[in-house]
Amino acid sequence: MIAVIIFIGAMSGVFTAAGLFALITSVGVINRYADVSGTSRHVSLYEECIIIGATAANAVYVLGITVRIGMTGCIIFGLISGIFIGTFLISLAETVKALPIFVHRAKAGTGLGFIVAATAAGKALGQLVYYLYMY
Repeated sequence: MIAVIIFIGAMSGVFTAAGLFALITSVGVINRYADVSGTSRHVSLYEECIIIGATAANAVYVLGITVRIGMTGCIIFGLISGIFIGTFLISLAETVKALPIFVHRAKAGTGLGFIVAATAAGKALGQLVYYLYMY
């Protein structure tokens, strides 16, 4: 019976990772990260990390494994999650051309870097507050 549960958890992780990877790839987040960071030759490593991370997280969730990381681990996880979600949203907004429309209407062409950094920092802070106090 436990083998069936492990198999279901692993396959659920694979399918969830594939869906997440398809969404992230279609939006262009991986290529954008690689371009900005100057690590274009490591795109396959980024892709593998996303697939492994999504599969592992889904397996932990499905199997009900408790991962004790303490307050420091929670802070680090919250910051990393917030940065990822913030940059994902910025990439998504760029894809649907929402950011250029906002910049044009707000006449904020010179402060674009600040807007992006503030959005990412706000999402990171929101994730941190969620995981520290609301979860």
